[in-house]
Amino acid sequence: MAWIRSQGKETLDNLRLVVGVLRGRPGHEGGDGAAPVPGLGMLDDLVSTAGDLAGPVEFVREGEQREVSPIADVALYRIAQESLSNARQHAPGAPARVVLRFEPRSVSLEVVNEPAAPRGVPAARTGGVGLVGMRERAQLIGATFTAGPTAAGGWSVAATLPTNGPATSRLKEEAPA
Repeated sequence: MAWIRSQGKETLDNLRLVVGVLRGRPGHEGGDGAAPVPGLGMLDDLVSTAGDLAGPVEFVREGEQREVSPIADVALYRIAQESLSNARQHAPGAPARVVLRFEPRSVSLEVVNEPAAPRGVPAARTGGVGLVGMRERAQLIGATFTAGPTAAGGWSVAATLPTNGPATSRLKEEAPA
């Protein structure tokens, strides 16, 4: 119960920060002593916490890391967070893998969990809105979103955000002709 309460409080705090970022209010990006807005830079912590709570979680980062827009940064982080939460809920103890890829023209995030070992207690089933929320986040930032079972019997969630490429080419492309 304490963990659920802390997650609820953290979620509300983060929503307030995101609203502040969206409104462009100064001091709402973590610079005023408030908790920083979660983003891809915090995936290491998220994966570590998920591993402590639910079982082994591997984190793979590929390509040269670059910044994405603030809203995309938060949205991708939240997709990873919800995916790991769903894996913990629906396949407790099953290993999971988070892959963050920085490709020449996109940034992609994939969260895959392996099939859970048979247990005496079936995985929880809920009528939650996790997948709907993740799909909406992806649409908000212009990313493609897929989710579904894997061939091995696990589950995969993937979001791919098209980008203008690395910062150097982005600056070149944005220069007036």
